[in-house]
Amino acid sequence: MKIFKLLILLLIVFSCSKPKLGEIGNYQVDLGNSKADFYVLMWERSMKTKKEKIYASYSNNKIHFSQGVIAGKPLHGKYKEVGVNGELLVSGGFHKGLKNGYWTIYNKDGDLLSDLTYKEGDTISVVNFYGENKELKSQIFPMKMQLEKEKKLQRKEKRLTKKAKCKAKYKSLFNRERKDSTNSVISPSDSTFSK
Repeated sequence: MKIFKLLILLLIVFSCSKPKLGEIGNYQVDLGNSKADFYVLMWERSMKTKKEKIYASYSNNKIHFSQGVIAGKPLHGKYKEVGVNGELLVSGGFHKGLKNGYWTIYNKDGDLLSDLTYKEGDTISVVNFYGENKELKSQIFPMKMQLEKEKKLQRKEKRLTKKAKCKAKYKSLFNRERKDSTNSVISPSDSTFSK
């Protein structure tokens, strides 16, 4: 009877200690000159991936980046890299393996080098690069933003072209009516009034 109780107790302990679906685990990995502190999804049934996206995952005590596939447990939640002396080098986040949210990159002195925002693996903000005095040194617009900007300009030009055509048409009609009214002479027989 004691053995049976012990087996049931062990079964309960092992079933409770197993991570549940979607549970998050915290890990640290040595990257050589820095250390990464991050979270992963422990168990995920099946994740649909997009072949054009870059996914970050954890396996064999390493972080892997691969296009279109997840090669381990997907990174999920806060992510930071810390230097040998404890200085923050990189800060950001992941959502099911894709970079997500506001990311910052610092140098070893703690000065901000660049910042940008991701949404589901795509850069959605301007990438800002900063100088030594924290002044904005340069910016890079993501390709997606540039394409959207170009489309917006094309739509604006199209609207302006339509307006210009309408104005020209209206002007020509107005000028034609004006010409007709100045050239025509009303004869008494054309009059609609009768005596």
